[in-house]
Amino acid sequence: MRRYGVVVAKHGKKNHILSNESLLYMLEWAVTEPNIVDAVTPSPETSLPLLQLVLLFNDKALKNFALGHQSYKTADQVDRLQAMVLGLSFPQSDLQNRNFPQLFQTQNHKLALMLEYMERTPKYEKLYAKMLEDFHCTDKLDLFQALGKAVVSGINKKGGWTILEVAPGPEYEKRIDFLNCLSIFPTQAIVKNETEEKEVTPNDFKELRKKPLLRLEEDKYQVLNEMFLTKFAYNGVAFHLSGIVKAEPNIYLSGDSFPGHWRQDFSEGELTYGVYQTIFNGQPAELLTGEMFKQKGLIDSEPDHFTRRGNTIFLTESKDVFIPADVKMSYSYDKITSTLSQNDKGKRDRFGKAVFQLAKNIGRMARHELPVNAYNVEDIEVFPILLVHDSLYSAPGLNYWVERLFRKEMSDLKKLPEFNNVVFPTAHPVTMIEIDTLLLFQDNFNNGSLDLENLLRKYHKYINQPAGAISSQAQAEAHITKTAEPFSDFVTKYVHQQLLEVDDNTFTQLLEKIGLK
Repeated sequence: MRRYGVVVAKHGKKNHILSNESLLYMLEWAVTEPNIVDAVTPSPETSLPLLQLVLLFNDKALKNFALGHQSYKTADQVDRLQAMVLGLSFPQSDLQNRNFPQLFQTQNHKLALMLEYMERTPKYEKLYAKMLEDFHCTDKLDLFQALGKAVVSGINKKGGWTILEVAPGPEYEKRIDFLNCLSIFPTQAIVKNETEEKEVTPNDFKELRKKPLLRLEEDKYQVLNEMFLTKFAYNGVAFHLSGIVKAEPNIYLSGDSFPGHWRQDFSEGELTYGVYQTIFNGQPAELLTGEMFKQKGLIDSEPDHFTRRGNTIFLTESKDVFIPADVKMSYSYDKITSTLSQNDKGKRDRFGKAVFQLAKNIGRMARHELPVNAYNVEDIEVFPILLVHDSLYSAPGLNYWVERLFRKEMSDLKKLPEFNNVVFPTAHPVTMIEIDTLLLFQDNFNNGSLDLENLLRKYHKYINQPAGAISSQAQAEAHITKTAEPFSDFVTKYVHQQLLEVDDNTFTQLLEKIGLK
């Protein structure tokens, strides 16, 4: 990192970076390459002009882009433009500056829920204590406040590099210890773990996600990436937990996969169920989780969440999943969609498995095989929801592709002999919803200023509007952009247009619960 600092010192900070991706590749190289010369003053042998240095890494991004561009040609003519939008947007979807205030609130909301849940759950007692020890914190409030201060201080509204300085005071040493946990030390190159590289985690720029700060001096730190620092509040802490279990397997009671159990226990059982409870609290709704269905004897492809309000059913599959970095950053429509739909053996996986289960449970409803309260099939409307847990999956064009996948599963299901002459409920298009969207607006859904069914109807009407007469390339691009818009962006825009104030009552109560008055 000093090598890069030398280049900046020589050529200034006003040089423009061609792409965020190129800069991240360069930073990743700088912290993982042990053979970089550590220079204090610039010289022709130890530094390159900043623009030349970035261009070296920009070539990597452009090469992936060029290879990925060929994959769009394999899509059907009707889907080709959507394939191009998805291939271009997917690698960048969780790297872009989306909405820092919203991201900050949802990350902190999930962090507070996580800390409160781990503290009261015996299964995670030892892991919780070890996590606090690693971050040099005494309790959940201590950790929550330390992360909050780091993120707030690290978001620069003026542009350029952000420098965090720790002021002298009674908390000086404690804050230094905490920030060091989030920091790369310039004199120590990070050695990549080959086993970790093969794991299915968000391992693009993994070392920068794990350590979003660079320690410049004893009390001075440089923010390497504001997005990674902001998402460390929940995502980074969650992956730190995985690292603890990997290093100390006995600290976690279950012998099975920790990530799998965490998704089931927290992502689905605590986070998602809690959000649905808030959204439909006070409404005459039937709400069942996957665990409840298992208790009723349904143990094969049971819905993750089933919510019925009158004749409207929200059928939800929750997927807290990731894909390998080389696939994500490939810009290849073929690689991205193939990996999101099946595993290496060609079996349904990730979203492919999710839409199969959505279709299967709609089929169960048609045959009255789902253990829920009585209903008349002809009167039922089903809104299939694929609930995702990372902003990566709010990529433009992804909902379009998932809906195509879902419709094929429904078509194949209806061709099975057991469904001859069977009446199906009305199944609306599948909607990919980011958990952060529901988390942020859950109290607005609860107080009636927003309605989930109404928003879903408006969203699909909006993205499926006919193009009409198109007389220019700009009009064509605008139409494709609209049809590819993710639900999260649509809702945020809708709230803004309606001049609605975000109700954060649940978050406020949670902060009081963890001790923040």
